[in-house]
Amino acid sequence: MEIGIINARTYLSTAAKGSGNMTDIGKNYTIDFLNIAPYIRYVQEFSGLDDYKVPLRIIYDHEIIFVKEGMCLYQIEDKEYILKKNDIHIMKPNVKHSCFVPKGERFEYYAVHFDFIYMGEELDFSADEIYLSKYDYYHSEFIPVEEELISRRKMTYAEVEFPYVTAITNAMVYLDLFKELLHAYTHKNYGYHMEMRAILLQILTLIVRENVIDQGIQRQHPQRAKVMQAIQYMHNHYHRQIDQSEIATAVFISPSYLRLLFKQVTGKTPVEMLTHIRMDMAKKLLLEGNHSVSEISFMVGFQDIHYFSNLFKKLEGLSPKHYVTTLKKDI
Repeated sequence: MEIGIINARTYLSTAAKGSGNMTDIGKNYTIDFLNIAPYIRYVQEFSGLDDYKVPLRIIYDHEIIFVKEGMCLYQIEDKEYILKKNDIHIMKPNVKHSCFVPKGERFEYYAVHFDFIYMGEELDFSADEIYLSKYDYYHSEFIPVEEELISRRKMTYAEVEFPYVTAITNAMVYLDLFKELLHAYTHKNYGYHMEMRAILLQILTLIVRENVIDQGIQRQHPQRAKVMQAIQYMHNHYHRQIDQSEIATAVFISPSYLRLLFKQVTGKTPVEMLTHIRMDMAKKLLLEGNHSVSEISFMVGFQDIHYFSNLFKKLEGLSPKHYVTTLKKDI
């Protein structure tokens, strides 16, 4: 399975080539918070009784469901989940799932189908046609796979792994946002794509914060304390030449297990996390204006100023000197 990282520059380059560039179709990509620009395909409000069901199927984009009332039983791959009032459900592309409402229950929800970025007209599709009108959900055992859609580019968050079900803490905030999202989708006033994108970004931000704590650590992960210890060690020693083996030894685990835990809990490797910490400190020191770029490079753990400057520009989009002059103009 091929996995890549997509950013704005990569995407714009791909989009500009249009239908002539099909080599990336079918690959898996991660997208970070800086580059996410969701494209909303479909929004609905639904109310169903105990005859409601979704036969075994996959979807070809991302779906978020916010449960207003009632409950529904989901089968996702080989596991069962109960979706109830004030839960958020996130379904990823190409994951087998089905659901039904238990006898005597009802199920009321808002749903939105979207991609993390707009992939262009060639890879777009009608949610109404594919998910609603093409098949009889109530009398089918399964929904056939759309071969043309299963190979669409797949994207996931780089910084966080969403669980299938999240119990939210402030239902009224979500309710208001989904109402606004549905209103924008239904009325389609001029600029409604921007309006929907802004609202969905608020919803996604809330869901991220429901699931992670500082540094992107998964709130419910059983090994989060061990990862937090490792991150604290990085904060205490970022100015030195430390490596993964030293960090792993400090928290009494092997380097390979450290790498595995970091990817599971934070979505980053230990090296990426250490680099993030060093760059954050470098930016603070640059804005203070008391040290040269060469001094700051050494202070945050880089012995080679050229490597530091190149890495800074790669991550921030500006050289250290331009970063300072740009931000000071805005102050």
